[in-house]
Amino acid sequence: MDDVVEKLVRQNPSERYANVDEIKRELIARNIEFVAQQRLDVTKRQVIPKFQISDPLIDEPVQVVAVEDYNNRSLTVKLSTDPNTKWKQWFRKPDTSFSSTESMYPNACTFNGTQVTFPASENNAQRNLDMFKSYVKFANESYRQRVMRETQEEERRAREELQRRTQQEEERSNVLKSLQV
Repeated sequence: MDDVVEKLVRQNPSERYANVDEIKRELIARNIEFVAQQRLDVTKRQVIPKFQISDPLIDEPVQVVAVEDYNNRSLTVKLSTDPNTKWKQWFRKPDTSFSSTESMYPNACTFNGTQVTFPASENNAQRNLDMFKSYVKFANESYRQRVMRETQEEERRAREELQRRTQQEEERSNVLKSLQV
């Protein structure tokens, strides 16, 4: 901490920290956990910790809100929101297998904004709708878990990089202090 304080009170402004964010990064690199980097969450219009998860699909998971049409052996449903590309990828390629039929499986679903169309005959329309809803529920949970893992990994990498840079700066400082002219 002495190095941080010393840099804060240097006479020459160009040798001081440029801003509060630089000070926070320095403290975080030194494993001072109460310090948090921040960012603006546009959807919530507030400042939040930099690595706090802020994702509309986690805050309000995708849900089936209506059946819109049945035509030509296809059922069209309306979702509460238009899922993003990652969510759709995880919907189509789940981590685990779950029940499906010859005609109803995640890749059989066609997304168009908030509308999704999938195969359904007169005899299996309700069953396929129920299966689709279970796929959505599973995709929501898979999406949430993956986003959390990615965020935690991003934070871990950022902390390691800050620690590495701090160690380099401390080494540099120590060498310069030890030299006698």
